[in-house]
Amino acid sequence: MSKKNKCRNDSSEKAKKSRKSETKKSSKANKKSKAVTSLDDKKSSKGIKIRIKDPTKLPPEDAPAEEEGVEQVGSIQLTEEQAEAMISEINKFVEEQNTIPTSLVVNANSFDFRRLQEFYDRRLYLYGEILPPDEYGDLAYGMTVANIIESIMQINREDKDVPIEERKPIVLFINSPGGSVPDGFALISTIEASATPVYTVNVGMWCSMAFLIGITGVKRFSLPNMTFLLHDGTAFIAGSANKVQDRTRFDMRFEKEVVRPHVLKYTKITKKEYKRKSREEFYMLTKDALEYGVIDEIVTSLDTILF
Repeated sequence: MSKKNKCRNDSSEKAKKSRKSETKKSSKANKKSKAVTSLDDKKSSKGIKIRIKDPTKLPPEDAPAEEEGVEQVGSIQLTEEQAEAMISEINKFVEEQNTIPTSLVVNANSFDFRRLQEFYDRRLYLYGEILPPDEYGDLAYGMTVANIIESIMQINREDKDVPIEERKPIVLFINSPGGSVPDGFALISTIEASATPVYTVNVGMWCSMAFLIGITGVKRFSLPNMTFLLHDGTAFIAGSANKVQDRTRFDMRFEKEVVRPHVLKYTKITKKEYKRKSREEFYMLTKDALEYGVIDEIVTSLDTILF
């Protein structure tokens, strides 16, 4: 073989290797941009668990196997630049906080970094009507009772090796007209079981079920001129006469054995006052709420509640 032909063959082999290398790089980039899995953090053997949240989409049948530490729910389409920007932002946040989350929820339609910041600052928000999770629709993280419960549990998990007296409190801001009793009491039970203290703040209204949630806080705060409402609830019952009677009996029992003891435990409202007031619309101003022991402090400076 002549030197000339040998040079051509060497050149051809190099070109093939170069093309293969480019193909591999492109394939890796595509995988990364679709699954957003390259959150490589050397500080933890567990790494960061990413949950891509998009309930409107399901993963295709031929989707590749999930990589370790990544749970893919639905599918997400990101360019390589978008994926790298998201990864860079999360890693920067982890570096600043000097801690590595064991779980992270990302909204597939828009990565709301403010919500992540609020989670790490331990500020949670209950705004609007309290509904079962399937009735909320696609709301931002932290807005549903189910997600608030999830956040409280996650924070307790991260605090498990921290002495209770040294734990930074969770602050739950509430502005709600009330809603589902089962979902509300699920949150109440979570707050009561939380070793990390949960503080509650009225930033609008605590009405009906929201009132019962608000009074459960280890410390209860309210901005001036907020609204409070305690009443006997609203029932929507349908069915046969027997079923309506059964449900009515259960509601009356629940009020007597669960709701009434809860109110008497967390406030200064007496049994006599409760019996008389709860059968009507018992509205309170902030100063009334302080007098009845519904709250512990009226906020005059935001520094009081922004821990």
